[in-house]
Amino acid sequence: MAKECPEHGMLKSLICSDADFYRNAEKYNQTGKKYLIKRYATSKNLGCPWDCGLCAEHQQHTCVGLLEVSGRCDQNCPICYASSNMAGEEPTLEDLVNRLRFLSSCECENPSLVITGGEPTLRSDLVDLVAEAHKLGYANITLNSNGVNLARNPGLAYELSKAGLKELSLSFDSLNDDVYQFMRGSNLLSLKKKAIDAAKCAGLKISLSVTVVKGVNDLQIGHILDFAKKMRIDGLIFTPIAFVGRLRKEFLNPLHRITAPDIIRTIVEHTNREIHASDFIPVPCPDSHCSALTYTFNTGEHLIPLTRYCDVSEYLGAYGERPKHQDPMVAAALDKLWSMSATPGSEHVLDSIRCCCSASTNLIDNVMSIQVHSFQDAWNFDLKRCMKCCVHVVLDDKLIPFCVYNNLYRR
Repeated sequence: MAKECPEHGMLKSLICSDADFYRNAEKYNQTGKKYLIKRYATSKNLGCPWDCGLCAEHQQHTCVGLLEVSGRCDQNCPICYASSNMAGEEPTLEDLVNRLRFLSSCECENPSLVITGGEPTLRSDLVDLVAEAHKLGYANITLNSNGVNLARNPGLAYELSKAGLKELSLSFDSLNDDVYQFMRGSNLLSLKKKAIDAAKCAGLKISLSVTVVKGVNDLQIGHILDFAKKMRIDGLIFTPIAFVGRLRKEFLNPLHRITAPDIIRTIVEHTNREIHASDFIPVPCPDSHCSALTYTFNTGEHLIPLTRYCDVSEYLGAYGERPKHQDPMVAAALDKLWSMSATPGSEHVLDSIRCCCSASTNLIDNVMSIQVHSFQDAWNFDLKRCMKCCVHVVLDDKLIPFCVYNNLYRR
């Protein structure tokens, strides 16, 4: 991508290391489900992206609401997209509940909810917040966390689960403390493992969220995959680093960044082609260049992709037009699976898998999703992608696409 600025001149960035992968994603870019939007909170005035809220120009409803509950964090990570620290601000519990009511008023059905920050577990009323969200009808609630407080206070995971939390999304960048020192500023591996144990004991589903930095932890991708397989983790999300927030200068190289095909290629090579690049299907609800996803059956020794049992690309890769011979129940199940709103390992996901494939019960009960999700920064910012975004930050009276918020609205 090349952009020309009157003040800064020509800016160039790598957006994809594989042209065929990039072009292939286009066929999955389906029409958004605007009919699920109950009301628009803002009107068109200055034009996209300055009227975010959402206005009628936006092409997709909210699949995932991001509720930022704290600007505080007990870590000072050199790569934090939010630049969080212990001095950050926190909305009141009442403010947050009102934001959830606002989100409900904008959507025909409550979307999946992600509680994030900062570090949400620093809030003393986090359990109360989860309980309030559950009362308001939010069935799929995920907590984004660094895991430190969950490791030190395992009972918190149980209390959160009891209140209605379904999933822990744990930042997990390496199996090497040297990498954590470099990327996060402290040795964290033992605490990450304890947090996983606490979440498992509490009955929570677990996703590991891996921020991938070229030349730092990209060689850890295969090791993390093996760890997730061994630990029966429900989901893996690999995210190429976006150059936003607090960033060490040595990480910043827009022309030599790691992109989605690089991560997928590493997974293919590490699994000796047990998983193929073609098993990763672009998720159609955001722009199809944002995320690619596959589901695998974890036997403990092998990972068998769902695509071995069902031709997912035939169902999802038709610009939203279903061929007449397709089974409508399978089509509906795959539409739910390849959605940003899907919670890894949930009964909702497992029921959809049962509907679309004939795998044995033992396999279906041991599913691990693997996703590559690319966020945007100033160098690769694409307004077309933003207009289809379905992951929205929930404010008092606005719903702002995540990448737009990070680049233009975040204070």
